[in-house]
Amino acid sequence: MGFLADLRDSFGTQPVFTLLYLYSLVAAVVLLPATLLLAVQGVTPGNEVLWIAVVAVGVSISAVWTVAYPVYDQVV
Repeated sequence: MGFLADLRDSFGTQPVFTLLYLYSLVAAVVLLPATLLLAVQGVTPGNEVLWIAVVAVGVSISAVWTVAYPVYDQVV
């Protein structure tokens, strides 16, 4: 089976976990190039909002896997 077929099957049995996984995957793929691009540019008055967005996404990924998922795992 391929990745997409496994993902579809996983969504059928564990939809919340699958959405968390997809969120983390997409966020990580976007976060790395965004961080590198911003690091090259440095902090300027024009890109402060982008830096805040990168930090917020990183914090949310950490919060999901260290707080939200363990709580979800205990409940379900």
